[in-house]
Amino acid sequence: MKRAPRLYLLCLLLVAGFFGGCVTQPTATLQFVSPDASPELQQRHAVHYLFAHRMLPGIVKNEPDDIARGLASWPEIYLRRLWFELEDINVDYVNQHVEQIRAEAFEGAEADSKIYVIELPPPEFTPQAYRVAVVVPSRADRPSYYTLEKSFLIEDGSGRPDMQLQLAFFGAWDGLTHYNLGMYDVMNSQDFADLVRESLQAPFAEQIDATQDVQTQPSDETPAVPAS
Repeated sequence: MKRAPRLYLLCLLLVAGFFGGCVTQPTATLQFVSPDASPELQQRHAVHYLFAHRMLPGIVKNEPDDIARGLASWPEIYLRRLWFELEDINVDYVNQHVEQIRAEAFEGAEADSKIYVIELPPPEFTPQAYRVAVVVPSRADRPSYYTLEKSFLIEDGSGRPDMQLQLAFFGAWDGLTHYNLGMYDVMNSQDFADLVRESLQAPFAEQIDATQDVQTQPSDETPAVPAS
């Protein structure tokens, strides 16, 4: 598994920061992007987060046959119907981005299995997801729902795009238990499906960097939904 690619740029940025006094380059920084106090931004964050990190993994865990049928028949109709269930939070955001909700099927790790990669609206904030994956049929020995989440932006302060690197967390949800499986480059659907397939073929316990059970360890990661 190709963990932590393009570390050369990270090293370059950190070295530039360390020797900043000699070469007059600013210190490299790691930034998380979070919504400010604006109700509009917090509502958009809530819609995106709840769809990818609560609604979908909950259905995968509790109604695996239902989501399997939906993805196998009319995936966009099925997923967009779920997306519209969040319109009470911010109806304009939901309507503007509904057509970005789509799915593509890839071969799974076993015969007759599929990995459905679901595309989401571009994430604005951490830890919104770029895309998620549903494994069909569901697995009893490991999670069947995986995420590629917006993580650190590494930059040196110069504003140059070639000196910036957006990283992503590879994660998994098993109901309300979240697993961090490492940090990667942002990747396209095919590469993400390949990453999920590689994960399915390796012992799951050996891949886990961190675990959070939101049932027993509440986190401010779950957004509150402010009134308009």
